[in-house]
Amino acid sequence: EDGIRDVAVTGVQTCALPIFLFPLMQRRAGIHLTFLCSLAGILVAWGSIGAPKTVGIEVDGAMVFRETRQTRIDGLLREAGLTASIADAIDPGPAAALTDGSVVRLRRSVPVVLVRNSERYQFTTTAATVREALAEAGILPSSFDQVLLQARPVSADTPLPRVGGAVVRPVASAAPVGPSEAPDLITIEVRPAYTFYVQDGAYTLAAHATAETVGDALREAGLTLLPADITEPPLTTPLAAGRHVRVHRATATSITADGERHEFRT
Repeated sequence: EDGIRDVAVTGVQTCALPIFLFPLMQRRAGIHLTFLCSLAGILVAWGSIGAPKTVGIEVDGAMVFRETRQTRIDGLLREAGLTASIADAIDPGPAAALTDGSVVRLRRSVPVVLVRNSERYQFTTTAATVREALAEAGILPSSFDQVLLQARPVSADTPLPRVGGAVVRPVASAAPVGPSEAPDLITIEVRPAYTFYVQDGAYTLAAHATAETVGDALREAGLTLLPADITEPPLTTPLAAGRHVRVHRATATSITADGERHEFRT
């Protein structure tokens, strides 16, 4: 009949409902759907904005503290206006959760040119010190090696300078580079020390030097030569590992002539 609709429900006896009830049921379903969507939005928002907390952000060794409601490290960095390249180091990782008292460390990658034995290699690193950067390149300097940073002798534990957080494509392994290809980069030079042996009279000693010649090596080793002393090989001979150097000391001699005494070494 008019105004009556049969509704069949599986396993339930067919019943008749007035047609005017269907719009009311649809409105109620719409209200429920709107409520569920609003609730989902609240939950999503709560996932990114949580309770207030105090966290620390350390960028290349400089620490600041700030209040935030972010729940993840990537959200905190965006909020702080910090961007990181794929070569930068973030600890803990960007997806890690933030809690009150968390400390996030961001270390910018820097481009480095490594010079060793007249060969140059370029790579990027997030190392904190010169020693760590050298270790990444597979170099472990000894206590006798000389390390230079920007052409100045330094300790291997010297902090590696940052250059404004430049974004540089990461290099998987060190690759040779020519001098003209590496302008405005941090330069680390390693001058390996050679072990050589000095025979000075009745004494033989092992010495270490990074010098290029025998004369400079003896001076670096703290061995003093007088003007008349001579060496085998000569002072201008290139230094090599394991080289033996013999020092011939001049002896003091005096000559008296015309009543005057002259002393010299020969």
